[in-house]
Amino acid sequence: MKSDRRRCAGRASAALSSSAFAPAVSLVLEIIEWCGWALATWTWAGAAFAFFTIANLLPRALSHHRWYREKFPDYPRERKAILPGLL
Repeated sequence: MKSDRRRCAGRASAALSSSAFAPAVSLVLEIIEWCGWALATWTWAGAAFAFFTIANLLPRALSHHRWYREKFPDYPRERKAILPGLL
């Protein structure tokens, strides 16, 4: 009984994981983190840091996404690089 429950829980957690929405989850979370920090500080330095973080990580996430599409033919076409449904 326990093993059946574990198998079902594993499938559910995999289906609901953040990588189901974007392949480069760590990059997405870092962008969110620094944008939140910029809002919390409400300074030009915070805004500049968030801007340059996005400028650095966005091309990396797009490249990561492109690599996944090239290497895995069954990679979902509807999956986006950063924001689900947008980019």
